[in-house]
Amino acid sequence: MSRLNIVHMISAMPMGGVETNLLRVLPRLQKRGYGVRLVCTRERGDLADPLQELGVPVDLLYQRTRYCPVSLWKLSRYLKQHQTHIVQAHMRRANTSARISAILSRTPIRIATEHDMILGKNKKHHIVDRLFAPATDVILGVTNAVCDINSRESGIAREKFRTMYLGLELDHLANQPTTEDARKMLGIPFTKNVVGFIGRLHEVKNVPDIIRAMADPALQDANLVIVGDGPERGVCEAVVDELKLRERVYFAGWRSEADLPAVFASFDVMVMASSSEGIATVQMESLAAGVPVVTTPVGFTAEALTDGVEYIEVPTAAPKDIAAGLAKSLQPKTAQKLIAAGKTAIANFSIDRQVDFLDRLYRELADKHGLRYELPPLPDSSVGGAKA
Repeated sequence: MSRLNIVHMISAMPMGGVETNLLRVLPRLQKRGYGVRLVCTRERGDLADPLQELGVPVDLLYQRTRYCPVSLWKLSRYLKQHQTHIVQAHMRRANTSARISAILSRTPIRIATEHDMILGKNKKHHIVDRLFAPATDVILGVTNAVCDINSRESGIAREKFRTMYLGLELDHLANQPTTEDARKMLGIPFTKNVVGFIGRLHEVKNVPDIIRAMADPALQDANLVIVGDGPERGVCEAVVDELKLRERVYFAGWRSEADLPAVFASFDVMVMASSSEGIATVQMESLAAGVPVVTTPVGFTAEALTDGVEYIEVPTAAPKDIAAGLAKSLQPKTAQKLIAAGKTAIANFSIDRQVDFLDRLYRELADKHGLRYELPPLPDSSVGGAKA
């Protein structure tokens, strides 16, 4: 008997929700007795070195395309070289190349992970998913909605999917500076009623509509801090100038994970107006940090929580709807209730519960394939955290 060797595969490790989750999960799996490695197929990214410093080897095996024969041969040889038992891939590109290389190397257990609501997928991509489904043990989706839409659009049986909610480092987010100190650290020029947005400035996020909401009379005393950057930055800046909101909107740029406690401490409310999301980990992080959430019906909150209890849902990204939700959340009594209920709810979604889920899944699939392995017993606290 030997330990189970797992290779996780992803295009790159930039700053992002999926990548940060891997930074937290993979070292914990290693501590539970698994042999864990990560392969990037495009570039290493900002989080590759921090992950390697935590003891998880990170290798770059560059692929010009996910169907390149030479690249696939190198990937399959890598899996053989490291005596891999389990391949788990993340997102569209890696999901394809990982499964092909796993088939070529005869790696017994193959897991694909879907992190969003089919963004970037067309009919051809769904056909590819359907072709590889018989050679895939499990397809993980980060919410039930992600599983449902990927099953429906690809034609793959829903039974092939399982839901795995991503977990949080709750202690890290609870260790916050004071609001005043946080705003000074981040250079935020506002002292009260700070509405925060965190994310990539992409059209799916509808950030221009959030900015337009700030012009509503109901929010005349509120200010907006935008944490992040992206292709829509110019559009957002133009809307700010058009509405003459420069004194009330601050672009904070990207911030490191180490800055997150200060980012959340500086917010009075966090807003999201996306038209599509996977799990939207920023919603979860906001709740854990004690920041009320106002959001369109996407991601984790829409599926796992109750509107009006743990968060406020706005029906559309129309500025008037966003403004109404934000104005309500900024009322002190409402904010206090949302904060208390949100913290209670999110306590059930720790990073260790996600690791419990993966630990049980790997053992289940190893037993199904008849693999002999040696691992310590599951922790007594291993009671769930994701849905099968």
